[in-house]
Amino acid sequence: MSNYICPRCHASLQKNGSQFACVECGFMQSISIIQSDQKKIHSHGALLPAHLDHGYYGLLDSVPDLDTTYFRASSAKRDLEKKIDFVQTGLVPEYKYLFNTVHEFDRETTTLRNRVALELARIANVILKEYYGPLKVRDSQIELLHNIADLSKYKNPLEFEKMDLSCLDEITPISIGETVGDALGMTLMQTASDGRLNMALDLASNISLDGEDRQSKEDLKDLGADMLGDLMVNAASAAFHAIGENREAIQQVRGVDEEIDMKIAEMCDNTSGISIEIEQLNKKNKLYSKELHTLEYCVEHGLMPKFSDFLNSQEYLSYREARKEIDHWLNRTHIENEILSVPVVLSRWTALLPKNMKFRYIWKKKTAALDEHKRRNYYSCLRTIGQKMPKSLKHYNTLNIKTEEAYRTFEKQHRPVLETLESHQSLKESMKNFTKVLKIIKKKID
Repeated sequence: MSNYICPRCHASLQKNGSQFACVECGFMQSISIIQSDQKKIHSHGALLPAHLDHGYYGLLDSVPDLDTTYFRASSAKRDLEKKIDFVQTGLVPEYKYLFNTVHEFDRETTTLRNRVALELARIANVILKEYYGPLKVRDSQIELLHNIADLSKYKNPLEFEKMDLSCLDEITPISIGETVGDALGMTLMQTASDGRLNMALDLASNISLDGEDRQSKEDLKDLGADMLGDLMVNAASAAFHAIGENREAIQQVRGVDEEIDMKIAEMCDNTSGISIEIEQLNKKNKLYSKELHTLEYCVEHGLMPKFSDFLNSQEYLSYREARKEIDHWLNRTHIENEILSVPVVLSRWTALLPKNMKFRYIWKKKTAALDEHKRRNYYSCLRTIGQKMPKSLKHYNTLNIKTEEAYRTFEKQHRPVLETLESHQSLKESMKNFTKVLKIIKKKID
């Protein structure tokens, strides 16, 4: 068994002399051509490097710790400032880079998966509409194609369990200052409630802050609030300078240090197992890339060689020309079904409108919410068939029924002629095999 697949049925090709052969459907092709044609299948885009998180974890292991004992608050303050600076300028940027890189790659991987699903649905729709037609009895093969064509039958897009960035909100220059300031303010207020505010005032009596020689009780209570707009180091420095070099200041350093350690612990929780996530994302990205290239290869070399003979036949081209007007009506129905499901926000007074007027008002809002390309397509379609937007839900349903009836009547007249064509009949086995291709790829990406 080789790594090369049959473009007609997705079975593994086997070497047979100078050729690859498929025992399932009889396909044969030279080894050199197969290897050249399928080279893209075995390639993929850029993946996340396995060592992406090494820089982050290296910094995490290097976060400086405070000493177990301090005799001077200035020494404790200096070490705390070094730690804050290390976290702010080193660890946090590396954490954000890791998060954003993985998050973006996850988005790209999900987009790639959705692209494969959309391509599967598009091809299945083409086969159903052009080869089988709407009147074909729904056997297991037709039912499978309808399931592939219906995107609601696919599982939800893959979701990477994203890391939480909210813990970074408090590790910024201003917010660290807020944390220190809030904590100091709470400490002094607690000191006051304990009847020890005078002691704190005495400690601060000889300190000059903001050009004043002494601080009032209210000034000291509001010390934290005064520092909220300052940068981290300035806020911390002002706070410690105001308190003085004493036991309370050292205890305050310990408190702020614990807060920082808690934030670092949150970051560790958010990135736990990130190497496994990177590995899984790379596997999924490689899989989706491979299946997309496989689908493109099988369409080009397995489906189209015979299908194009049918699509280029004079009988089919005449059929398509005669079907143009109905295609516009079918396109209108397709877009209007989508419009009906578009959510819109309505004001209260909308309920006061007459029933039909309310429907038209809501319909226009829903239409305006479509993307520009689809909205233009809708208006162009209405102009082509000389129609306007539906006036009511009943009118909308009536148009859908009439369109479906007209399509079925048209097919009854023209489809029997197409089914007698040799180019159509010769596709029977090819369509059966290619449906297997679509089924296998869908299963792999689900």
